[in-house]
Amino acid sequence: MMILVLLLLSVTLVTGVTPVSVIIVGAGMSGISAAKQLQDAGIHDFLILEATNRIGGRIHKTQFGGHAIEKGANWLHGVGGLEKNPMFEIAKTIKLKNYYSDFSNVSLNTYKQEGGLYPKEEVETALSKAESNEKFGTEFAKTLTDNKLVDDDMSLLAVERLNHMEPKTPLERMIDFYSFDGEQAEAPRVTSLKHILPRPEFTLYGEGEYFVADERGFEGIVHEIVKTRLAYKDGRVIDARLYYNKVLLLSVDLVNGLFKSVSLFISQFRKIRNSILNISRRE
Repeated sequence: MMILVLLLLSVTLVTGVTPVSVIIVGAGMSGISAAKQLQDAGIHDFLILEATNRIGGRIHKTQFGGHAIEKGANWLHGVGGLEKNPMFEIAKTIKLKNYYSDFSNVSLNTYKQEGGLYPKEEVETALSKAESNEKFGTEFAKTLTDNKLVDDDMSLLAVERLNHMEPKTPLERMIDFYSFDGEQAEAPRVTSLKHILPRPEFTLYGEGEYFVADERGFEGIVHEIVKTRLAYKDGRVIDARLYYNKVLLLSVDLVNGLFKSVSLFISQFRKIRNSILNISRRE
């Protein structure tokens, strides 16, 4: 689960460090982007609390067979449109090795579990259903309000059922996984419609997709952003404002089922009260 929390208040460390205005919980892309925005706005008295011993969050590589492979983000989505994708521009700047992904031949390269290829016509039919679901969902999403306080959202699976094209066969489910699970890193039954469709990266930046295959990993982009804003040396953030291995506990008080207050507990920090929270969560 990724959580970004901005605490707009003055907080004092138990150890007596000077109070700060903002605490950023999580050094993933959201947390690093928040730090960048604060720096750009002239706010430098912040802390970043990270639960692990590294930055990047779900953007994370590992070693396998002597090569770096991605455990999280692997593609640069959205290239070739009217607007430039800032992620792709950074990848070009640091010469991050990547390759164009041509998905036009999927119908010729879809295999059965027991072996052998599916007929091209069957795959194209399954792909057409997935495309129909996406088009139907995109149009239906336009009827939903942008007001975050109004709960008029639904899952992608609900949209597939409304469109009478819920995937049933092994092939249809495989194409559905390729179309949605693989893109969103979560199943349609839990994926928010109005926050996913239309797909912002393709709408804004184009439909090109590039596979990252670089020993520095996709996280090289995160490190490039960080090194221009925080103290950085030998591939690691050494800025005193970043604390590794800090765990956040969030306690929410309810009265008759209604929100009353939030308390935060952070290892080696005081209990924090009366906080203003801006939370982005993905499970």
